[in-house]
Amino acid sequence: MPNIPEELPLGAIATGARHVTDEMFLIAAKALAELVTEEDYNMGCIYPPLTKIRAVSAHIAAAVAEVVYKRDLATNPKPHDLSTHIKSLMFEPVYQDYLKPDGHGGFCSAKTLTKK
Repeated sequence: MPNIPEELPLGAIATGARHVTDEMFLIAAKALAELVTEEDYNMGCIYPPLTKIRAVSAHIAAAVAEVVYKRDLATNPKPHDLSTHIKSLMFEPVYQDYLKPDGHGGFCSAKTLTKK
């Protein structure tokens, strides 16, 4: 679930913002709300699906960054492609797969595949 206190700092860090303002929190909340579709509401959801969290986070951070540049609070120059720049700063979780397919539709631990 997107968490504005997490995406807001990403936008601030990307720009080198000198201050974090109330307006940035408001813009972050509006950016999140823009991404909730009618279909989401009809399903009883007030947030976009978790499967879109990276795109949602990047959108919120970019909206915050735009405010920083608009209010002349940035210490970093505005990149040509702000969205791409924001995405390049995001943590990419990559985990090593310790389970291997067992050939029967299931998985077994890597240890059981080790030959002696």
